[in-house]
Amino acid sequence: MKYMSSNEIREMWLDFFKSKQHQIIKSASLIPINDPSLLWINSGIAALKKYFDGEKIPPSRRLTDVQKCIRTNDIENVGKTDRHQTFFEMMGNFSIGDYFRKEAIEFAFEILTSQTYFAFEIDKIYVTFHPSDEETRQHWLRLGLKEDHVIPLAGNYWEIGSGPAGPNTEVFYDRGLKYDPNNFGTKLLKEEIENDRYIEIWGIVFSQFNAVEGVSREQYQELPFKNIDTGAGLERFACILQGTESNFETDLFWPIIKKIETFSKGSYFDNKVAYRVIADHTRACVFALSDGEIFAKDGRGYVLRRLLRRAMVFAKKLGITRPFLSELVTSVITVMQHFYPELKEHEAKVKQLILGEEIRFLKTLSSGQELLDQMIERHEIVDGAAVFKLHDTFGFPFELSQELLLEKGLSFDVSEFQALMIKQKEMARNARNEIDSMGKQAPDYLAFKTPSEYLDQKQVRALVTGLFMNETAVTELDESGVVATDYTNFYAESGGQVSDLGTIKGQDFLAEVPAVFKAPNGQHFHRINVLFGTIKIKDKVLLQVDYHHKNLVRRHHSAAHLLQGALDQVLGISARQMGSSVTSEYLRFDFGFDRALTKKELFDIEYLVNEVVAAKLKAEIKVMDLEAAKQQATKHVFDDKYQDQVRVVTFKNVSSEFCGGSHVSNTEEIGLFKIVNETSIASGVRRIEAKASLAAYQFVLEEEAHLNHVRTELNVKSNAELASKLTAHKKEQLRLEAEIVTLETIIANNLKEAVKKSLVIKDGIKLYCYFTNQKLELLKNMVDELKNDSQVVVFLASTMNRQTTFLLASSNDLAKARSLFESLKETYSLLGGGRPTFVQGSTTKDLTGIEARILALL
Repeated sequence: MKYMSSNEIREMWLDFFKSKQHQIIKSASLIPINDPSLLWINSGIAALKKYFDGEKIPPSRRLTDVQKCIRTNDIENVGKTDRHQTFFEMMGNFSIGDYFRKEAIEFAFEILTSQTYFAFEIDKIYVTFHPSDEETRQHWLRLGLKEDHVIPLAGNYWEIGSGPAGPNTEVFYDRGLKYDPNNFGTKLLKEEIENDRYIEIWGIVFSQFNAVEGVSREQYQELPFKNIDTGAGLERFACILQGTESNFETDLFWPIIKKIETFSKGSYFDNKVAYRVIADHTRACVFALSDGEIFAKDGRGYVLRRLLRRAMVFAKKLGITRPFLSELVTSVITVMQHFYPELKEHEAKVKQLILGEEIRFLKTLSSGQELLDQMIERHEIVDGAAVFKLHDTFGFPFELSQELLLEKGLSFDVSEFQALMIKQKEMARNARNEIDSMGKQAPDYLAFKTPSEYLDQKQVRALVTGLFMNETAVTELDESGVVATDYTNFYAESGGQVSDLGTIKGQDFLAEVPAVFKAPNGQHFHRINVLFGTIKIKDKVLLQVDYHHKNLVRRHHSAAHLLQGALDQVLGISARQMGSSVTSEYLRFDFGFDRALTKKELFDIEYLVNEVVAAKLKAEIKVMDLEAAKQQATKHVFDDKYQDQVRVVTFKNVSSEFCGGSHVSNTEEIGLFKIVNETSIASGVRRIEAKASLAAYQFVLEEEAHLNHVRTELNVKSNAELASKLTAHKKEQLRLEAEIVTLETIIANNLKEAVKKSLVIKDGIKLYCYFTNQKLELLKNMVDELKNDSQVVVFLASTMNRQTTFLLASSNDLAKARSLFESLKETYSLLGGGRPTFVQGSTTKDLTGIEARILALL
């Protein structure tokens, strides 16, 4: 084994698997994309689910990466153990329907033990495997591991609900007796005792079965395409290869810890827990904030707030009472920027965000800590209301208060706290008077009369005229809320078009704007998340719209107008608009029509829109008198009420509509238009979903990728060959299906003869008992035929995938099937049930001797 830096470990991992024909992919963002099941990317496989579940075609069937991850299920353990972290890096290699068990184990053994790579001593490598997975055990032994280094563990099975599942093997490194004071040895592994001697460094999952809820593992069917998913912890590799006591003394943490020492009154060895918490939590915040997350009251933002505030509480234990975590950002980036160069470009923003959050919490930290100390001094059951006050007034995350109290052995009234939280949420919900069917409004919104003027500009300087939190007027904001200004360049959501996005910036604050809506009196209200600082009434601010987003929305909105014009032309009617939605990613158009559109109609509509796009038609936008606009046959929603003056958007003779939304100045800006789907959403109402501009181009690329995949699978060089190749495949499929029918008939006849030869007669009762590996359907047909006779008992069993399925039947005159089953089930661990004349079931037990047992029962 040789010393290696963390950068060298990453590079060696990727280089090795690249040499094994794996494509190197960049680490995904910590923020999951289109996966509401995950709060964070928390494993190597999490970012690749789209490939493993078939949603997207992978760039290669062999992939390798180093994935940044965040796990927060056991934050309270961070700092107290040598290996718990919230932010960590998972090195992985993945096979999607390519190589499987043998190759995966061989790759692992080679990179771990070869002198060219990590050069771990083979005698210090231990592995565990699932007891049913004898093949894995044999592979490890064949490669040179000793028998007592290959240990069966029932827990070595990866399964999360229904879906792909399978056994796994885990690799451990033995750090020796120094970390095993009781000399337990492999008992630590066999009994899964938490220890510092055998360090798990790698897990390899053999994803080969389809797990079904309520079905035993023995009955799981094998997947048609088997996959490999592996994960090796970078920090653990570094700990072993750098010979440190824990992950925190490796080069991934040590420079950050040394920086913390410059602020502290004591060294790392005086309070390891505090140093570890601060270093780990700061790393997590730096990476998450760089990926675009912010501190917030809920979701991911709440997790970041909890991490940062936990770090600040532990900093207080080191005598650090001023903002300093923002000063650790550069140290984190210096350590990590070799592999993550993008961190550097976000450095200033991350420092500002962390400093702002530190200042916000420091306002209440001392008072909150004093209240917490009083609770601890009383040594009693803590009042849930007091913990709620810590949370609501002093900003202490509930989990942090709970952790600090439990640390002192104090019991904690969680139910009272939760009841107060529910009450607070209900009050907030009741206070939120968004527009509903009764037209109910928040009183402070209704009372706000100061006007705002919309200007279509990239930047606008304005004055803050109103601030609201939970729909109540306030004089300042340092978190989420609503801002009104005298001028704005943000389009407010209306008419099916989403609002603009962007930022509002002042001298001492920065806020993001995720949404804008119209106030009861017509002003533009900006929903904001304060990233740092405090915004106050009468502040001078700079409003900046995200024009990349705005332009994409514009293109989709104009495309929606052209779509309606094309619908009129192709269908020969005036398509009555029933609703629409326009975003930066897609447009959705609902219209009245009584049938599905044909493929040709959809093609013609799409072609006409793209023809207009290519024609470079200029948009004519003007404000007209309502009646004059109606007389020009301008399209509008007939149920809507309009003011005396209306805005009309016209693209020559193609489209003319009442519209207050954002549009391109020339149709050529749209670039490309692509219909994605057409469907019914209600009786007499159809919906077309389409994409324009970059979103349409991305859709075409994805379709092309699917075609390329099909071409590869069919071994053809061009799309033109696909039709003939598919026709040939279909003919071959029909031929093979006919051949299968012939073969199954032969098999069925042979099976019938074999079963009939198994006949044994006792006291006039005929018993047929036969074992095979044929499909259950064949056996059922055989049972139905045999039990039509009189005085008959039939027992047929088929063993597949280590599971035996059986059919036990009797003729109607005997009706003994169920009673025989009841007599046999305990001896042979039979599961199943049925009628007096027919029982179906399964077992994993050896059925030797069951024929004699049945005869004895007849």
